[in-house]
Amino acid sequence: MPFSREITEKEWSKLLDRLFCKLYVHEWKKSYVDPYVLDGEQWGLEFQLTGRRVRNYGGSNAFPAYWAELKRTFTPFLKECPPIVETEKLYQLRSVCLRPAGCIL
Repeated sequence: MPFSREITEKEWSKLLDRLFCKLYVHEWKKSYVDPYVLDGEQWGLEFQLTGRRVRNYGGSNAFPAYWAELKRTFTPFLKECPPIVETEKLYQLRSVCLRPAGCIL
């Protein structure tokens, strides 16, 4: 289950503005894959907009433009998550659910 917390309308607006007006996530491909790397980093980003519209992006060893900026955008929220747990050398990835105050999921 993902870590979940409410964010203010101002935080939500700022986050959406950054995602769409500065990082251009609406122009991203759905999938980024580098088939020549056999072991590396897999990633995924999912978010839900008004009207229950869900956007999904992901990749394996390849990343969209502004990837570093996206990671910096979510870093403050990830710092609030419980620590990652190591189990049999497999890592539980951090997952964050951000929602505007008053929004029911």
